[in-house]
Amino acid sequence: MRLVILPNFPALEGLSISSCNLLEDLPTFPALKELTIEECGRLVALPAFPALKELDINSCEGLKVLQSYPALKKLIIWSCKGLENLPTFLALKELSINYSDRVDLPTFPALKKLEINSCEGRMVLPNFPALEELKIYSCKGLEVLPRLLALCELALTFCDDNILKSLPNFISLSKSSSSTTTEISRGTLSTMLQYLRISDFPILEALPLKDFTSLKKLQIWNCPKLVSFSEELLPTTLKHLAIRECPIKHLPKGLQNLLSLETLEIDQCHSLESFPEDGLPTSIRRLQWLKLWLHCQEALEHIDGGLAMVRFSWSKGPALVGTITVQTLAMDETVQKM
Repeated sequence: MRLVILPNFPALEGLSISSCNLLEDLPTFPALKELTIEECGRLVALPAFPALKELDINSCEGLKVLQSYPALKKLIIWSCKGLENLPTFLALKELSINYSDRVDLPTFPALKKLEINSCEGRMVLPNFPALEELKIYSCKGLEVLPRLLALCELALTFCDDNILKSLPNFISLSKSSSSTTTEISRGTLSTMLQYLRISDFPILEALPLKDFTSLKKLQIWNCPKLVSFSEELLPTTLKHLAIRECPIKHLPKGLQNLLSLETLEIDQCHSLESFPEDGLPTSIRRLQWLKLWLHCQEALEHIDGGLAMVRFSWSKGPALVGTITVQTLAMDETVQKM
């Protein structure tokens, strides 16, 4: 059966097609606003849809051509390995590309949110003047980030190590197994960046952050060579700080200056030896959540005024003692309260 023989429904606004292996083309639906196509292996091209606002394409490996849809605002692509080029969608605001070998992207002037997941081929991102949120997962072919002056949120996971060279002020970055370091150029990202997540970078050794003067949320996960932060202070705008599975020995300096800090999470940092000598913020009542998830024996003693004394001891190494004030204290199951 060929769907092309169906009438041209002039008022049709939503259409979903799944597992139609004989489908090769579609008629033009002038009022269509939302289209989902899944597992249509023979579909080679899509016609013009002048009113289309949302397009979701999944597992259409024969698809090679998309039209330039003037009203399109959201585009999701999954496993369309034959699709190598996209036209310029002037109204596009959200784009998600997943499991594609190579897709050349033009400049989308209105794009605000971009997610790229598991794209193995070489990829070059143009300058997106309005881009506010960028998430990249497991894309070894993407080595450089363009200038993204409107960017507010950035998440990098399982990417090529060279991509860190695009970030401002990243120093002490090992080159493969070599012990040599390189200094990273500045200015790729906007100082307006508010959210930064760096995950699964095996060579990241240091993390200077002072230029991110608007940073509110910082997450660092599974960076096995990150043993310390730079001597520079953290941005005072920081509200949420999470460090997971990193061999840091000390928490970042200047925590007492983070008067806006609301969430502090330290998770599976087994090399942690001490709190900063300067202590935690003086406005500590704004610290809503301190999570300490360490494979150690802990004793928690409540003290008047909402203070809590947390004592850490390991089978190896010295004991760690700190005094903190929290509203809510989240601990691992191994915590022993006294």
